[in-house]
Amino acid sequence: MADLESSLTAMDWLPRLTVGGAMSGHIGKEGGINAKTQGGNLAMRKSPHSPLDTNATLDENDTTSQREGKPPYSYANLITFAINSSIKKKMTLSEIYQWICDNFPYYKDAGNGWKNSIRHNLSLNKCFLKVPRSKEDPGKVN
Repeated sequence: MADLESSLTAMDWLPRLTVGGAMSGHIGKEGGINAKTQGGNLAMRKSPHSPLDTNATLDENDTTSQREGKPPYSYANLITFAINSSIKKKMTLSEIYQWICDNFPYYKDAGNGWKNSIRHNLSLNKCFLKVPRSKEDPGKVN
C-alpha cells in the first residue's frame, strides 16, 4: 500500500518538465517528459486544425456539415483556413472577413462582434504576421 501511495504523490519528475516537452507528450526513459526536436527546435504537437499548422486547410466536408449554427473552429483556425486558401498565403482583413462569411454563413448574420475577435487574434496571436502592403496596392485611401 505504501508503494501505491508514494507513486500517486511522487513529484520527482516535476523539475524536469518543460513546456515543449509537455506539449509534445513524449516520456523519457527515466519517466520524465522528453521533447523530440525538429531542426534544433522543440517539436510541438499540433491538433488537426491548429493555427500552428501552416498547411491547415478547411475540408469541404466540414463546411457542408456545419452550414447551420456556429462553426466548431476557433477564430485563429478560421483565419488560418482563410489565409491558406489564398494562392499567395496572405490576405487583407476584409478578404479574411469575406472568406469567413462565404464559407460559414452563420457569420453573415452574427453582427460585428466576431470581427473584433478576428482583429484581436490577428494582432495578438504570434502565428500571424502583419505584412506591409506594396506601393502598387495602397489599400484604403481617404
